[in-house]
Amino acid sequence: MAAAAKKRAVVFDFDGVVADSWKLHESCWRQILKRHGAVLDDDVLEKAIGWTSHETAQVLAKELDLKVDPNTLGDEKSAMMFERYEKEMPVMPGIVPAIKRLSEHFHLAVTAGRKRSLVEPTLKRYGLADTFELVLGRDDRRKGEELDDLLAKVPKHFKIRADQCTMVDDSRNGLLAAERAGMKSIAFDSNPKHDADYSMADAVINSPDELVPELVNSVLATS
Repeated sequence: MAAAAKKRAVVFDFDGVVADSWKLHESCWRQILKRHGAVLDDDVLEKAIGWTSHETAQVLAKELDLKVDPNTLGDEKSAMMFERYEKEMPVMPGIVPAIKRLSEHFHLAVTAGRKRSLVEPTLKRYGLADTFELVLGRDDRRKGEELDDLLAKVPKHFKIRADQCTMVDDSRNGLLAAERAGMKSIAFDSNPKHDADYSMADAVINSPDELVPELVNSVLATS
């Protein structure tokens, strides 16, 4: 399909949908806790899915009875994550072909809660740099604004209506932001241990294999 015929868009959340950031977060936490003589229990970290490093540090310090300031713990993890993010961030299994097949039919955008400079190396490493027509990061939003500000830029960029866009996200907050923006949404239940409420989504998938043009067309059918 020619690019000129693309009248609708798919917006991907970066962390948890495109990037398998959970694995890197977990690896960093294991290393940080080892420094302090603690072993990470999977069930403990599951309680903090979707939280910031400092929020997670509060949980870990309490659950593991650590004799270290949670703020220090959070700072150490954030620093390690930043150091490893650019070169080591893996993508979700199966997400690259899913993105490629959708790119033939829809405009594609990706949003991230971190700077574009941290996102773009991963996209380039996996051959996705030219597949996404729009990459939006933390540095693209107004000070104090969150995902809502980024999502508002997508229909403007592609010169389409908000309801001609669908958001693929693994978090309740992202799906609610899409709803506020007037977009459709597809929930990606990428972590089976994460008991999330996806009732606001127009569709729910458990694997990128399910992310096909037919699904997106059905979600956008009322647009």
